[in-house]
Order: sequence, then structure tokens, then C-alpha cells
Amino acid sequence: MSIILNLRLLPHSYIYMKKHILTGVALLATFAVFGQRYTETEMRNKPLWVDMMDAPQPNYTEAKQAFDLYWEHRERPVQEHDLFTAPNTEKEKVGFATKKQAAKPKASQDLAFEYKRFKKWLIKNEPFVQADGTLMTAEQRVELWKKQHENRK
Repeated sequence: MSIILNLRLLPHSYIYMKKHILTGVALLATFAVFGQRYTETEMRNKPLWVDMMDAPQPNYTEAKQAFDLYWEHRERPVQEHDLFTAPNTEKEKVGFATKKQAAKPKASQDLAFEYKRFKKWLIKNEPFVQADGTLMTAEQRVELWKKQHENRK
């Protein structure tokens, strides 16, 4: 009870100032948590883009940067489309449709599925990237669709 009475005796400006300081600290903590969490070295050495893509609130630009840094000095996986459209000499170089190739996957082929899935994820989500790099929520996408639908009428 005496604490409550003492707070009432404090000047109004002190309480006002304390409230704003706490709000500022909370905002700084939020930025620290949701800011970039990985260094460039980590992005180059680990396939963090896979986890970023599967995160509930992914940052598109951060995930794309991690993807580009990871594959910067690595051989990218061979995609089916590249093989089917390549000339026969290229197909022979990579061992297209041979048992030996299927038996010994390269290190880059270990992430071939995630590579392809990430490329599709980039294309699918590109229209929904906001200025800060985050993706629109489902509600924001529905609102955007409604506005576009109304404009067509």
C-alpha cells in the first residue's frame, strides 16, 4: 500500500519518462531478436536458407542472401531441365542416366531437393515481399487480393 502511495507522490513527468524508457527498451529488444541473426561466415558455411525458408515469419531478402552466399563457391546441383535441354556432349560429361552417377551423389546433390524447393519458394513469394524484406501475412495477402478484385470491376 505504501508503494502505491509513494508512486502517487512522484511527479507525473517521472512516471511518464519511465514508461517511455521501458517502451524504448522493449523496442530495442524486439529489433535485436528479429534483426539479422546470422553472420556472413555462417551463411557461407551452412545451408541456413533451408531453415529460413521453413520459418513461420521468414525474411525473403535474408534467406535469398544466405542462399546466394552458400552457393557462391559451390557447384550447384544439376537440375532435370538443364539435363534434358543440354546437348549430348554435356549429358555425357555429367553422366546423364548412368548407374555410376546415381550410385555416387556429389556433395552438391545432397541439397538438390532443397535447392529446387527454394528456387520455387523464391518465385512463389516474390510478389509478397514488403519493403523491409518480410513476407506479407495471409491476412495482408487476402486484403491485397480484395483490393485488386475490386479494381477490376
